[in-house]
Amino acid sequence: MTVSSPAYVRVRTSDFLQHERCSPIWDQLEQVSRGRFEGNLEVVATDRVQLVAESWDRGLRFETAPGERRFLFSGAFSVWRPFRWCGHTIGHDAVAVAGPGRLARGFSADGRRWLLRVEQELLQACVAEFGLDLTALAQARARRVDPAALERWAGSVIWTLQRRRSGSERLLEADARARFERRTAYLLVETLGSALGTGRCPDAAPSTREAAVWHALTVARRSGARLRVPVLADRVGVSQRTLEASFREEFGVTPVRYLRVRRMNEARRELVTTAPGTGTVTAIATRHGFDELGRFSVEYRQLFGESPRETLREAPPPRLDPRPVEHAADGG
Repeated sequence: MTVSSPAYVRVRTSDFLQHERCSPIWDQLEQVSRGRFEGNLEVVATDRVQLVAESWDRGLRFETAPGERRFLFSGAFSVWRPFRWCGHTIGHDAVAVAGPGRLARGFSADGRRWLLRVEQELLQACVAEFGLDLTALAQARARRVDPAALERWAGSVIWTLQRRRSGSERLLEADARARFERRTAYLLVETLGSALGTGRCPDAAPSTREAAVWHALTVARRSGARLRVPVLADRVGVSQRTLEASFREEFGVTPVRYLRVRRMNEARRELVTTAPGTGTVTAIATRHGFDELGRFSVEYRQLFGESPRETLREAPPPRLDPRPVEHAADGG
């Protein structure tokens, strides 16, 4: 999503593609678990900082990159709803990290998360005050932090969103925007402080299976064919049992199920963006490797809560536009 800056946006989303489009963070989302999607998104954005609180009620795979000279951080609001991030489990004692030029990818079943994308220069200025080095953070994927400090940070995120929601903090003036940006970056660095340079909070231990999963997805995508699991495991260089366990750890499903769901997501993207009268369900399903249209339609409805024909009948604008709860662009 491109928002005028500074801006405050609060929307409810009824499709993962809507959520992807409305978020300033995600490059790609894929729905893995069955059922009609419902999500919420709240954004406070300036040129240097994008602070996001979001939730969804289905299992989604996500992928994004923070961009050049930007950092991306994320964490869970709820102790009981951790999520996967680059092979790490992010719960009540860890913060997910993606440094400049690094890809962030993972899976979240449900729950509520916060995300913060911040310019490197702004972060560096705050880090310097603590006498810490930003280089170690740029190489991290996840950092363990004091749960109490993380809880205070989450509280500050909620406080910031409440102030914008109520209109008590409007970012009309450059000074106000600068204060918001510096305060947000400073509070995050304060939370991460012990993890950045003292060695008391080492990187969260990564999963050794994550590489196998993403290697398998790369092989499957490049092959252009539906590979059987034994063949896929052989090309990845792991046993079939290891590959099965790795997919279950990352996505909660088998490789066969995930690869089929992924093709179903690709078909949905095409159905959603096809203007009525310019394409057919049969042609789109066949293009994505589904030869049995009846089975495709049944599985599609189970996954997304509607038939492929219902998706295709919807004009693209209503399918993609969010249902705004509030959208206020300061100074616009």
